[in-house]
Amino acid sequence: MQINQDTYKEGRLDFGMRSSPQRNAVYDYRHTIFNDLLLKDYPEYYLVLQGDRRSVARIINRMTIHTNFKYMSKLSSGLSYDSLESLGSNEFDTIARRFERFLNQHSTVTQELQKSFKR
Repeated sequence: MQINQDTYKEGRLDFGMRSSPQRNAVYDYRHTIFNDLLLKDYPEYYLVLQGDRRSVARIINRMTIHTNFKYMSKLSSGLSYDSLESLGSNEFDTIARRFERFLNQHSTVTQELQKSFKR
């Protein structure tokens, strides 16, 4: 995904305004990647993550609590609309790949995700 150089300040993402087309594009891109990772092995959670930003944020925050993934809090802040800048694009991609490996290897992921997606 291409982002204007104006979006970078001192090597970090900086959208300036709280709401901007570029922030929306990065948010959508990151959530597409995250949803695709879950869709492969856990399709039952895909539709739940198609809701409004607030409900998706609540689910991701619950995943931070219930999921035993070492980088979940970083991933969570990188997926949060308000703190997208906290995680650079390359770092997000690296953590997403680690999360994919976690989903494939971890034997108790199903129980952890069930706790996260309970309403």
